[in-house]
Amino acid sequence: MFENRDPKIEPTPQSVLFAVQEYKKIGEREFLKKYTRGRAPINSYLRYKGKLYPLSALWAASHLQPVKANSFNSNQAAYRFRDIGFEGAVKIDEDGNEESFFADNNKRNTAKTITDSIIDEYVLEGERLLREIKAIKRDPRIVAKAKAKFGSVCQVCNFNFGKVYGEIGRGFIEAHHIDPLHLRAGKNRPTAVDDFAMLCSNCHRMIHRTDSALTIEQLKAIVAGNKSRST
Repeated sequence: MFENRDPKIEPTPQSVLFAVQEYKKIGEREFLKKYTRGRAPINSYLRYKGKLYPLSALWAASHLQPVKANSFNSNQAAYRFRDIGFEGAVKIDEDGNEESFFADNNKRNTAKTITDSIIDEYVLEGERLLREIKAIKRDPRIVAKAKAKFGSVCQVCNFNFGKVYGEIGRGFIEAHHIDPLHLRAGKNRPTAVDDFAMLCSNCHRMIHRTDSALTIEQLKAIVAGNKSRST
């Protein structure tokens, strides 16, 4: 079924997740335009974390080098997704009824690939990949002013890199946009010094764990609540 596979460009679990993120960033219309010449799926999708993604377009996008969507069919893509751990390939009929591609979801394909046999022990990493990305415009000058004003102590947990790591940590802190840049719909809006909060690396990552980003007060409440329960 998969006689024309090239292991150098075959999708990996990580590359599938990259493709999912690209779909979210550019939207379905642009994603289909890029990978299936704008053709929407007839009835084939991949369900991942409760959301549906166009099966063939996602499989094409997941390759480590560009491939044409007409070089494989949806059935092949469904089984290869399952081979690397994504078992949510489904068909949706005209009435919206959803059915798995696989007759028995609990029965794995006996023709296991190399990826199946080694994925629990090691993965291949380190190859340099060239990807086209969109970057959000930032201005380091306003960040420097904000750090000078607010200092280098985390405004949520009071962590101080200088006290813990000495000279290499002195003055280090991350500047968090209280109005997240990724929610500005790609448009420039004014950013002032007071539009920043100073956060340690951990708090900065945690504050962005939700789609809309937590507020400083919300994250402070979470930290305080967990401290009180642990004492």
